[in-house]
Amino acid sequence: MQHEKQAIMPYDFTDFMGNVWPAAYVNAYNNYLPDINKSAGIDILPGSLTEKERTTYLNRRHDFFTTTMGALADLNTDKQEG
Repeated sequence: MQHEKQAIMPYDFTDFMGNVWPAAYVNAYNNYLPDINKSAGIDILPGSLTEKERTTYLNRRHDFFTTTMGALADLNTDKQEG
């Protein structure tokens, strides 16, 4: 199985909740790319250590994404209420 490279998140990224991500958050999200993309374009076996490692990094990046999106939404709500 081969995977394609994951694209970087642009600095003008706005998530589906309308949050504009600060550059530092975009950088942190993109820090996962080297580890995710090191398996791109090579044949890896399902269930192999390489596949498990890639999946782990994808899951960590997704957790970071959802946590950050929620935190930004909370900040935006606090600004609107304050």
